[in-house]
Amino acid sequence: MVSETQKQRQCYYSKLNVEQLIAAELPIDFLRIEGLKADAALQLLSSKGLVDQEKCNDLIKIYRGNPSELKAVANRIHHFFGGNTEKFFENPTTLVSDQFQEMLNHLFS
Repeated sequence: MVSETQKQRQCYYSKLNVEQLIAAELPIDFLRIEGLKADAALQLLSSKGLVDQEKCNDLIKIYRGNPSELKAVANRIHHFFGGNTEKFFENPTTLVSDQFQEMLNHLFS
């Protein structure tokens, strides 16, 4: 259970970037989260209708097994390429979810 003080600290920290935390000599906690294992990621992509195992493995590598990104790219492959992963790879680009784009905008703006 998160205490009220911890919630306030998290809210405060979320408004600061890493450089500000370091400069202020505030403690920084982080949690590294690994992506899905290959079998689980393949199952996720298969459940989204992507069946080319070789191309799915490529997607897993590109998106590092991140389940939310894999779901987002699967949806976009269906939307833009009719579910055809080969066509997706013929048009090299990296599609990211709105959530990930927002995080990147926050970090680099």
